[in-house]
Order: sequence, then structure tokens, then C-alpha cells
Amino acid sequence: MKIECQLQKIDFYFQEGQRIWNTAPEQVVSRQFYELWENIQHPLPFTTENAEIELLGFKFELPDSSDQPWAYFCWDDQNGCAALQVECAEWKKKYLLCFSDGLPLVSEEETIFSGLDEINHGEKLEVIYDLIAHIRKTSPNTDIIEIKKKDFIVFLDQIGEIYDRKIVNSMRQMTLPFMKNMLKQALADFAVDEIGAQLSLPIGGDYSREQDLSPACSIRNLCNQVPAETGWTIKQNLNFLLKACRLKVQNESEFVFTFEHAEVLQTGQSEIAIKLRIAGDAPLRHGDILNIAIRGEKLLFGTFRVDIFDGDAVLGRLRCDDTGSFIELKKRLYGVQQKSPSAFIASMVEELISEIEKGADNIGVLAEIIGLCPIVFDLSNPSELHHEMDHSQHHAWSVATNPENHLTLIQGPPGTGKTYVLEQTIKEFCRRGMRVLVAAPSNAAVDNICRRLEGFPLLRLGKNVNSIAPDVATQNWIGEQTAIMRFVEMRRRNMSGSIYAGTHVGLLREDIIADDIMKNGLFDVIVFDEAGMAGLDEFLLCAKLAKRAVLFGDHQQLPPFPLPQEVLDRLYKESGPVTDEQRALVSRSALEWLIESRGCPVIMLQRSYRCQNPRLLRFSSTLFYDAAIRPSRQAEYYQLSYQERQLKFSAGTLRFYSTSALPPELRHEQLFFEGQKPGIANRSEAIICTMVFYEALKRYQLEEVTMIAPYRKQVMLIRSLLSRERASEVAMDSEISADRWDNFLNTRVATVDSFQGGESDMVIICYVRSNDNGSIGFIDNPNRINVAHTRCRRELGIVGDLVFLKKNSKNKIFERMARAFRRDGEIVEVRPEWLASSSTGKI
Repeated sequence: MKIECQLQKIDFYFQEGQRIWNTAPEQVVSRQFYELWENIQHPLPFTTENAEIELLGFKFELPDSSDQPWAYFCWDDQNGCAALQVECAEWKKKYLLCFSDGLPLVSEEETIFSGLDEINHGEKLEVIYDLIAHIRKTSPNTDIIEIKKKDFIVFLDQIGEIYDRKIVNSMRQMTLPFMKNMLKQALADFAVDEIGAQLSLPIGGDYSREQDLSPACSIRNLCNQVPAETGWTIKQNLNFLLKACRLKVQNESEFVFTFEHAEVLQTGQSEIAIKLRIAGDAPLRHGDILNIAIRGEKLLFGTFRVDIFDGDAVLGRLRCDDTGSFIELKKRLYGVQQKSPSAFIASMVEELISEIEKGADNIGVLAEIIGLCPIVFDLSNPSELHHEMDHSQHHAWSVATNPENHLTLIQGPPGTGKTYVLEQTIKEFCRRGMRVLVAAPSNAAVDNICRRLEGFPLLRLGKNVNSIAPDVATQNWIGEQTAIMRFVEMRRRNMSGSIYAGTHVGLLREDIIADDIMKNGLFDVIVFDEAGMAGLDEFLLCAKLAKRAVLFGDHQQLPPFPLPQEVLDRLYKESGPVTDEQRALVSRSALEWLIESRGCPVIMLQRSYRCQNPRLLRFSSTLFYDAAIRPSRQAEYYQLSYQERQLKFSAGTLRFYSTSALPPELRHEQLFFEGQKPGIANRSEAIICTMVFYEALKRYQLEEVTMIAPYRKQVMLIRSLLSRERASEVAMDSEISADRWDNFLNTRVATVDSFQGGESDMVIICYVRSNDNGSIGFIDNPNRINVAHTRCRRELGIVGDLVFLKKNSKNKIFERMARAFRRDGEIVEVRPEWLASSSTGKI
């Protein structure tokens, strides 16, 4: 969009303001006057073509940037005036557009730099952790809490060589109060006798510092109100989201891949294992099944199942009646996607926009979510605690069940009791006689909630009973007459509310929801679980069904499936200049968008009841939550004396087995087959995992050891290498029965995705990837790493090629991980002779 055209529009704003200033000055400086201008002029984002911008005859020089900045007009609620926002990847700058005694005035605000080399709070905390470890090792009698600034700098310089000089210089410039605060935060999960001379039990009966610390504020974006958006902004945002939905549908319908250059890996009677080179942004995910057709013919040739989509290659199985004709026909074969819900969602978004444009007032809490009206919050926390809840849990529950709050966001990091608070919230709603909807992005998540609501009137929605767990279907599925009768009887007997539970698409497609709203009005509340995995389009459509919404989730764990890059590229190209806020509409989960873009307050649950060993949680807590998450004071670590603690929770409970010193033929991954199904696996890492496992059985029961890998083929390989006989020989409790062993293999040797929400005393993680071409796949995804690293209670072992992972990761996460293991745990270099002696099962 040309800059001159858009700047002329703001000239009209000032001209009209000057014209009516003498008769209506209050109107000129009001938001309503700005919105009227927006609705007439329809301002759009535009790119700045020069290194300066001219407003009202004044020229303002822009900071240097590596790309072309873009700009847009908006209403600034904080300053109560119009504004021009100019931004690029490196910085943001705002110009306030005001009236002073009827004359136009442009006020330039300070530039906010946001370069990629900015040092975040978590990185600074990591330096503090290393500094504390250094002080405890070299000067054990130093009172760390009372350390002076000059001594702090001396110690900082002593460890500075392992950090970038920029970070060290930034730490040196910290003020004394800020330094003290960071030390206090870093020491929060230490036992009292680890930072001072006290060796006796404190009055509280444990070694936790909980009683020495004031309750941390569990609210981010603390505010009582989030202002409304302007009507033009809402229209632009929804139309942008609709365009993304339509392009996704178009991309899926146009997506075709051919088999002309397919590499046949293995051939069976009815299946062919195939490898295809394909664009990394193809709209594919693991488990997708595509229809395969022959050009010029109507009949299908077969189906293709995606087993691995790893960057630029797809490995999968072509299933057909005549595998022998594949080579002859492969130049004519092509694959297309089977039907997805994308077209349905796009049509629903289009219908929603039409309703809003017609002035529909029956869209429930959605009106506040998109900004048609302000969102008001009552975040007060009653002093009387709910039974069996800690401070942050009770605060979340109180705010969620407060009828004054139409929207509540609750972030539940791993092990903090998110599901328990969600369960208690839904039950409280039901006891109050409310009509409740429960939504989650997957059938498994919905079923897990249903199991926790036994004894309450609940119907599990869903058209296909095969996608619902059998135990849940029998008790609650809407297609079972006995389940419906039980539901009606419970409501009659208890005079309580009702609960309908389903996936997002399931709720939107179910006739009973529309019929209920037609008869009784909007539902009282909708509760979203795993909102950090919910796409914004489906979330907005579901929010329209109820008067209130409560979101539970964690946007630092597994995210929603992203739009293909091809869709994003077309969207940005067709839309012209795109602002950061518009990009957030199609790149963030519903929970993250409400927190980061709308600025809604979110209550974070802060105590981990899973982790019993602080050194295990410290890495993830610092990397993802600015060290706000720490073990509860009931953790076993804080119940033990110093000597007992050093024995049970030594540095060896956090150990990285690095294969980097092995020769390439031993440490590299391989391509394996199960029948015709291909997969990536690493035999050496699998062997090491089994050796670590056998050692773990000497300390933990079989059901308390879990082995996690990113690839299903690695999971299968580990299962095949494990021996029940050997496990029985070393097990701490008793001989392991065949049924018990099979249950262990099926539930405790798993992929990262399938084990989200699971936990055990010891977790062994295998990273698999190691090769000459630097291909690392998806394993350096920070959210997946967060999920994997937070499953353990007492001990964590990791197996991987650490040098390879650090070198080829697209971010610094493995470098930071290595520092954390050196500081709080151990890094063990695997030797070739270990593999040669693997039959002994000893490390």
C-alpha cells in the first residue's frame, strides 16, 4: 500500500478535527471520533520507502533496519490518542497523533529495540545459577544472599569465559537491588542448608525455603480491564483470519505430489515402502492418509500413509492391490489429501463475520474476546483456601468460578495440578446448576476429562464412536441410549447442571448444541483444555457458544499444527504489508494470542507436585517460565537431611550420555523397516538406553521408569532390545510377569507426543538424530523438549550426540542444556567398549 495514500488519510483526520474544534473539542480528542475516521477512510498498513517519514510537514528519521519497515494507524488507549506505529524485525517506534488547543501535534516516543541478540531474563538467570554453583564450590562459607556488588562482579568474572562477553557485561551493569532479586529468585528452590550454615530442621519441619519467601505473584499482564478494539481493527483481523482459512482449504485441494522420482525402499505383497523428496512446507503431518490416483483414470490406485515427514523428505507406505505395477505406472501416479474439516471451519468463520457485520448480539463471550467491548477482570483472591489447593491453584479456581469474570486464562506448566484445578472448576459449575461445554483439541484429551467427571451428568459428543475410548463411550457417548438415560436421571436426581464434552470441531458440528442454544439460550460457560494447542479459528467459533469462557493450557508445551509455509507466504503476499498483530492471528495458539496480543491477564500455577528433585526442574523452569516454577515444599528433596539428600539426589540423577566420541558408524542414525513401514532409528543409542534402564531397575519399580524417543521406529527398536529375563534379574521388587512386562512396553516406552501428561520416577530420553548432513528434524523444537524434560519425578537420563545437537540446532537450546547438565548434573562420554559389552547390561 503506497505511503502517500495512507498519510493523506491522516491529514483528513486532522483537518476534520480542526474544523469542529471550536464547537466540539471533547469529541475531537475522543476515541469515537477516531473510530468514525477509521470507518470512513479505511486505513491499511503500508511500507515506508525511505529512511524517514513525514507527518504534518515534519520529517522524522527512522532507525536503521535490515528490512523495509511497515506502519499502520491505531488508537493508543494508554495515551488516549491516535498513533502511527512503525515496526520491523529489529525495532518498534510509535508517533502519538494529538491535538493541542485545536492544532495537530506529533509526539515521537522512544524506539523499542527487539533484536535477536537481546538477552532475556532466563539467560541472565542461567548465569546466576552458574555463579551460585561456583561460589558454593570455591567459597562455601560465603553468604550468597548477602553478597556485595563488588564480590558479585569478582565471581562473575571468574565464570565469564563460558559466556558471551555481551551477557557478562550486561550482568555487571545490574543495580544492586536487581542483582539481589535475581539471586533470591535463583535460590528459591535450594534447601535452607545449601545456602547457609544452618544444618538443623527449620520450624516448618522441612528444608524448603517456602516459609522464607513471600507468595509470588501468579498473574502475568496484571490488569483489571483489557480495552475494546476499534470496529475497523476487528473487521480487518477477522477478514485476515478468514483469508488464511480459505487459503488453507485451497492449498489442501491443490496439493498434489507425484511418484515419478519416488525411491522404492522395500516391497511387500500389498504395501510398498517409499521415500519421496518433497517441499518442507507441504501440508502433511504424521499419520496422514492420501488417496493415490492414476492420471486419466477415475478409479483409485491405492492409498499412501505418511509415516515420517522429516523436512524435505516423506517416508511412508503405498497400499494397493497390485504392487507389481507400481514401477510401470509411477510416472502417472499422484496423491491428493482426503477430506479435512478445513472447509467447514472456513465456512463457519465466514458466517461469523456476516453475523457480526449485521450487528448480531448473541455471540456470547466472543464479543469480549475479539474486542467488541472491554474485558473486565476481578482477580481478587479470597483468603480462605479451597481444600487441597495451594496458593496459585486456589487463586486460579477462585477467579475462574467468579461470575464477574467472563474470561479466565490459567497456565498450567507440567506437574502443577492443572487438570485437578480444571476438574474442580467444572464440578463447581455443575453444582451451581450451570450448563457447561468442555472442549479440547483431541479426542484423547476430551476422554481424559470425561473420566475425571464420573458421577456428574455428562454426555460425550462425537459422530464416530471409534474415535472415543471404549470406557468413555460405554458410560457417556451420546450415541448410547443408556448413557443418555443416565445423563437425564443424574440431572433430575441431583438438580444439577449439565456437561457436554467434545473436540472443537465436534462441538461445532453437533446438532444437539445448536438445538440446546435455540431452546435455552447460550451455554453458561465453555471450558477449554489444552488451549495452548488450540488454533484461533476453532477457538473463536466455539467461544461463540457460551456466555463465559475458561481456558486451561500451557503455550510453552506442544503448539497447534502450524499453517504450511506456502499458505503463509501467499497470505502475506496477497494481504500487502502485514503487521505483527496480524501474523499472531495465524501463528499463535488461542491461549498465546489472548496473552501476548490481547494482553489478557493469565494466572500461572507455580508449584510442581510431580518433581521431587529440584535439579531436574531447574532447566525447563528457567528456559520457559523465568524460574517461576519450583517443586512444592512437600517434595522428598526437602524432607531429607543434607547427607541423605546428597546420596539420593546426587548430580548423577541428572545425566547426559553423549555419543559424540563414538565413530560415525556407531553414533549415526539408520533407516529401519517394520514390514514395509520405514522409520528413523539409532541402534547405538537404543542399546545405551537399555543399559541405563537395567541400572534404573535396581532403584525403581518397573512401572516407574519411562523411555521416550521422538520417532516411533526408535521406540519399536528399544522395545525389541529389552529383555524381560534380564529385567527380572536386576529388578528391585520381584520377578516380572509376562503381562506386567507387556503393559510396560506398551505404556512406558513411548514417543514424546503420546506421553504428554504422563510421569514416572525416572525418565530416559533418546534424541536419535546424528548424521553427516546436519539434518536434525523436529527434535530441537523447544516446546517438545519442555514436554519431554518435565515427565520425571526423581531422575533424568538423556542419550544423544551432544556435539551434533548443539551444532545443528536452529536455536541455542542444546547449548543451554549442556551448561545446565554440567552445572546441576553430569555429562558422560559414551565409549565404544560400552556397546561391545552391552550384553552385561552395565555402564
